[in-house]
Amino acid sequence: MRLFFILPIIILFLVVTGCKDETERKIDELMQHYHEKELFNGSVVVAKEGEVEYARGFGNASHEHNVPNRPETKFRIASVSKQFTSMLVMQKVAEGKMDLDDTIREYIEDYPEPQGDIITIHHLLSHTSGMPHYGPFEPQFSPDYSRQPWEHRDFVEVFWDFDLEFEPGEEYSYSSIGYYLLGYILEKVSGKDFDELLDERILHPLGMYNTGLVDHVTILDNKAGGYSIEEDSLILAEFRDLSTALATGDMYTTVLDMVLWDEAIRNNTLLEEEYQSLLFEPNISDYGYGWRISYMDLNENDSVLTHSHGGSTNGFQCLTTRLPEDDYFVTVLANVRPIDRSEIVENIVKILYDVPFEIEEEEEE
Repeated sequence: MRLFFILPIIILFLVVTGCKDETERKIDELMQHYHEKELFNGSVVVAKEGEVEYARGFGNASHEHNVPNRPETKFRIASVSKQFTSMLVMQKVAEGKMDLDDTIREYIEDYPEPQGDIITIHHLLSHTSGMPHYGPFEPQFSPDYSRQPWEHRDFVEVFWDFDLEFEPGEEYSYSSIGYYLLGYILEKVSGKDFDELLDERILHPLGMYNTGLVDHVTILDNKAGGYSIEEDSLILAEFRDLSTALATGDMYTTVLDMVLWDEAIRNNTLLEEEYQSLLFEPNISDYGYGWRISYMDLNENDSVLTHSHGGSTNGFQCLTTRLPEDDYFVTVLANVRPIDRSEIVENIVKILYDVPFEIEEEEEE
């Protein structure tokens, strides 16, 4: 058994200003450190203005077969899927086929009262609906719900009458089932399955051919397996049928495809700026639509605006971060959890801005 504790040993990373090669070297040194200390297993990308400046995989996509992670490796991205869902919704809003102020019952006539009459599309997108997260399912979400396939309508009926935590619009509370509901509404509005709509409106136009929905049947090349660390041992992640994650966390992608996604956002390729800007307009608790808008502290005096979202599911964790003021984009996708994804991204960003930083190193007892 391996036991770890924090020692007061500090690793100091300094960046030489203005040298691209040196910046790449420092990022690689940082990621090698995390990997060697068993704190990261996955793939990383750093891009600026749509151009990849650093992309590399660390550790294994398959520990059983010793297949390494690469920039082309496909990872499940969990709740990072929400930003794709919000884009699809806003496309429908721009076309006049949905309205942010419409209530659920405008699209699902038999949705129970009072929820169906007081929760709007805006509330669902901004996590201000009052709908709970997975709390009411516990402790039986696994195995009673998560291990079996569900028709989307049937799963909606499981949670559609859960009690609200507050009056819609009054507070913020993260709710994945709210985004599941958005996915089902998109299917009803479009008359298409969510995967077909996603491919037609986002993935195919952008050439994101290594991105899609996990279906547990299709054989995917370059697919990462999911793992967890429990009691200092690496184990296979628990199975979850992704029919319980429609539009809230059922996607896979690569770090390279995510650069295409960021480029489309920077250029308003998929949506006019009038509507796309709403994705990044902070609501309660600085959450827009599928994105969190905040400032990352670089040091005591400086900070940088970020648009970001994390994802976490069985065996996978990730974080995607846009730095819109300087057109940087950073994404880390991991297939062993847990990791400190925020620390990793923050330290990469500090390298990009030539800011020294410190890491406390974990040592074996």
